[in-house]
Amino acid sequence: MLRYLVIICLFINQFLTAEIRNTDEQDSLNVSEKDFIILPFGYYTNETSVAIGLFSQLKFKEKNRIFGNFIYTLKNQIMLFMITDYHLGNIIFYNKLVTENYFAESYGTGSLSNLKDKFDYRYIKLESYLETGKNIFRNSSVFIATDNFYYRPYSDDKLAISYDDSRDQFANGIGLSVKYSDITDKFFRDGILYKAGYLFYPDFFGNLKEFSILEAETAFFVTFRESALNTHFTTRYSFGTPHPEKLSTLGGSEILRGYPSKRFADKSIWAAQIQYDIRFYKDLSLCCFASAGDVFSRFSDITIKYTKVGYGGGILYEFKGLAVRMEAATSREKEIQIIVTGNRAF
Repeated sequence: MLRYLVIICLFINQFLTAEIRNTDEQDSLNVSEKDFIILPFGYYTNETSVAIGLFSQLKFKEKNRIFGNFIYTLKNQIMLFMITDYHLGNIIFYNKLVTENYFAESYGTGSLSNLKDKFDYRYIKLESYLETGKNIFRNSSVFIATDNFYYRPYSDDKLAISYDDSRDQFANGIGLSVKYSDITDKFFRDGILYKAGYLFYPDFFGNLKEFSILEAETAFFVTFRESALNTHFTTRYSFGTPHPEKLSTLGGSEILRGYPSKRFADKSIWAAQIQYDIRFYKDLSLCCFASAGDVFSRFSDITIKYTKVGYGGGILYEFKGLAVRMEAATSREKEIQIIVTGNRAF
């Protein structure tokens, strides 16, 4: 079944831009430009009906970036996603802000959750994840991390209501994270990324139930003239009794593409993915990718037998520093996922 049908994927050439350019005459795939950009887009899905939205990005002073993604659908759904990366000397600020009044799908929890058990639900969510830290040695950084999460379930949100019958639900955590990255600031990247973090959500912070989350990711990028090979591995473990929206999930536009968003959910996950990009014409490259992963509650549940596999391809368009992805992906469940976003998968 064609789950996601794109009927409008039009990136308008007339845009608002306030631009400070490098004078380097290399093509834009190899230049880190400093721009403000807004791009309108639209799409259709059978869950959301017609949706319209905006990609926006402000890049300045080499490493600093504010990326925003706003979506509104004709079913009165709203989603705002914003990432801020700011470097002030050795001090680094990273913030991820999400605001949603949206529909979602749930398939239950566990590796063997069935498509036939799917149910739709609606919720309101506000979340701000903040890392504040500094460079400690060359490409290494250490951060203090905080996560503030507010969630209001509607009556059809079975998992959230079974977790707690409170109308207003909170999850507030604090922890540490470390990062090493020597990735080049180019469209086709070279280098290694390693990041690990731990967040603790104690009951005295206003959490309904106490839990903690440990996660780590590693990525390796290497270029071959006009192409690039990208690999990524991630793990995430939850301990205690996490809020349903804080469970580890697979599926969507980043991890295990080819499955619907949050198709598989449980306390922990592992996932690996590989992607190959090759320049097609000027600022346009073609990509193909494959991924594998699984969810589990206990380490003893990990087995190759239930490993999920997704794969697909698409185009990657670099437009004034914004990496626009347009991809089609599928999986063993044979449904096609269409991905349109202004952010990299990893």
